[in-house]
This record gives sequence, C-alpha cells and structure tokens, in this order.
Amino acid sequence: MIVAEWDGLAPPEGAQAIFRKLPSGPNKRLVMLGEGTHFLMLEKNRIQLFHEVQLFLDRARLTN
Repeated sequence: MIVAEWDGLAPPEGAQAIFRKLPSGPNKRLVMLGEGTHFLMLEKNRIQLFHEVQLFLDRARLTN
C-alpha cells in the first residue's frame, strides 16, 4: 500500500488503519511518500511512486 503524506482524500491515518487489517504476507508493505497529495503520480515525487510500484512488481515476478 502506498500513501502520500499530504493526501486529503485518502489520509495516511486511514491507510494505516486499513493496512493493519490486511492479512500478513511476505509482500505486505506500507510506504508513505513525502510531500505528495492524492495526485502524487502527477507531482514532483512521482518517480518515487513509480519506483515503489516497480519494486512490488519485480518481487511478485520473482516469487511466482
């Protein structure tokens, strides 16, 4: 799960609550990206978002 620090539509506190309710697993991670809003994919730190998504996909590919 990836959440942006300044996301007013899906605030980090809500993401943390949902994350705690998810079942445990080797790929379960909560990543908070700083200085971003709900539209992080269009903002200056979008490369961090893309990097985290790519890491998730790479790990999934290696375990399957």
